[in-house]
Amino acid sequence: MQQVARGLSVPIVTLDGLLAERDGLQGRRVLIKIDVEGFEPQTVSGAAKLLQSGLVAALVWEHGRAFFEEPGKSAAEELITALRDYGFTLHQLPSHELGGALMPFVPAQHVCNVICLSGQFKTYRAYNRPAGPIARPGASNRASGDAGDRARLTDALAKVGGSESVRWADPGELTEGSDNRARRAAKHIPAGSSVMDLGAGAMRLRAALSQECKYLPVDLVRFANAGEILDLNQGQFPERAVDVVAALELVQYIYDVPALLRRCAAAAPNLILSYPLATAGNDLDARRRAGWFNDFDEKAFIGMLDAAGWKVELQESAETSELFICRRNST
Repeated sequence: MQQVARGLSVPIVTLDGLLAERDGLQGRRVLIKIDVEGFEPQTVSGAAKLLQSGLVAALVWEHGRAFFEEPGKSAAEELITALRDYGFTLHQLPSHELGGALMPFVPAQHVCNVICLSGQFKTYRAYNRPAGPIARPGASNRASGDAGDRARLTDALAKVGGSESVRWADPGELTEGSDNRARRAAKHIPAGSSVMDLGAGAMRLRAALSQECKYLPVDLVRFANAGEILDLNQGQFPERAVDVVAALELVQYIYDVPALLRRCAAAAPNLILSYPLATAGNDLDARRRAGWFNDFDEKAFIGMLDAAGWKVELQESAETSELFICRRNST
């Protein structure tokens, strides 16, 4: 005998309507969490009076697959505009599992929670993950591997000064070429040095250093119990002094490079960095597809180092990049 599936009818009520029926909830501070598989815009529309009241301290909604293509993409853009008009700032974390530095939200082809905060919240610089093993995020939570998607995201991030955080919270994105770069850099770092590794990623530099070195990893997420979590593109920097600052394959992902170089000079007398220099034959679109924000040629790059107080003592080719060994000017 064939069974016929029957639909289930449930009542639907707006958030405004729900609160209107409950006198005991009137005038209270409100936190809202929404995960309704693409119906987030309708849910927010049904809370217009509540959102206008100023009682909503924070609202979290999921930017899911429904918003990757039309008509959901346009609906998400309208939702984002409406939330900003209500006075919220929009943020995201690099990873559901790892937490990390609180970043400006930019719509992209991955699933994430959008954290909307009113002026009632004073945020932390970072939200650390609980202790435990680190697994690669699921496919929907990873940055898109499509070159066109990455180029569009690079342009969108440039408008808000955001870092491509989801990409760098994925262990699978961190290892290409990192062992070779670490070995090249470690040759120039004496045993016993204290080393600050900016954009530490998989922390291959730590493994290449002498065991007598003191190592401080700095990144958008915490891949080890030690280290500092911050976003260099928001002007954040560790408040400590070390012997050496390392910045391997980092500078191309930074907006205000001169400011970063000055912060490095205030922190250490030695700087080791690698950078893929732009040349006359470079395809700038290809650099955007790689997620790179800047295009300095050799003259401009060395000029920035000099202006920030660094003297290049040694320069050597390192695959597709140049490795610069610098010492802080004493004058």
